[in-house]
Amino acid sequence: ILLIEGTTPCLVGTRMMKESGWTHEPVYKLAVSVFWIFWLVVRIVVLAAGLLLFASDISRGRVPDHVPWGFVVTNGLSIFIIFGLSCAWFVTITRITYRVVTGKLNGKSCE
Repeated sequence: ILLIEGTTPCLVGTRMMKESGWTHEPVYKLAVSVFWIFWLVVRIVVLAAGLLLFASDISRGRVPDHVPWGFVVTNGLSIFIIFGLSCAWFVTITRITYRVVTGKLNGKSCE
């Protein structure tokens, strides 16, 4: 779950570049693109794989006896909520990335 926090430096970096006025630099487009890719891999693919493995373990009864079910349910629910939020935010991040990379804002050129 700590792996998903790896997207935070990318987010902070792109925000700092935007606030500093670096939005027309090729480096900004690269940074936003890397952020989008990193978000897709870490927050969508890895979390989805983790949830599938979690569900597989639960369905096959592979939970160790010493682990309380309250912990198992809380952990699964928290990851599911984070995954849902990550998917919802991904839609907005994709729109922003498209606008930055193409230079289009609502169908019009940003320049």
